[in-house]
Amino acid sequence: MAQVTGGSDFDDVWEDKIEASTLILQEFSDLVVANSEKQNSADQIIPAILKIFSMRYGLWANPRRRSLREWQALTKSARQELKNLKPKATELELDSVESQLRKLGTDAIESWREGDPEFPKTTSVLNDMVRILFKCKFIKNPPRPEEQATNA
Repeated sequence: MAQVTGGSDFDDVWEDKIEASTLILQEFSDLVVANSEKQNSADQIIPAILKIFSMRYGLWANPRRRSLREWQALTKSARQELKNLKPKATELELDSVESQLRKLGTDAIESWREGDPEFPKTTSVLNDMVRILFKCKFIKNPPRPEEQATNA
């Protein structure tokens, strides 16, 4: 059976989700830099990105116009958003992925607190999140090639 790649509405929707996630991650990194003395946590951003990824095709209406705060208002916990992505995930899978995402987010926040909202690049952080989710079969879309992710 031949596999169809590229050119579908689903590809466009995935790119929209990547763009929307990148925008709110950039907004978050800017907030971390602006309020470096404030305790920011990965739990403030990860559930919002997972919510974007878990939205079904038919519900995807103009997502790029939502701010970080609007996405946060729509989310539950990272764990619940992971369950939305993979309803049959075991507790062990949920624990593992949640832990990996939290560490990735926490490491990025610590770096951003140093004053540069693009070190590490938000596109690279997002690509690493996608890599974790793809590797653990929570999403079907693979991460971008590294050079494409860092130049986005």
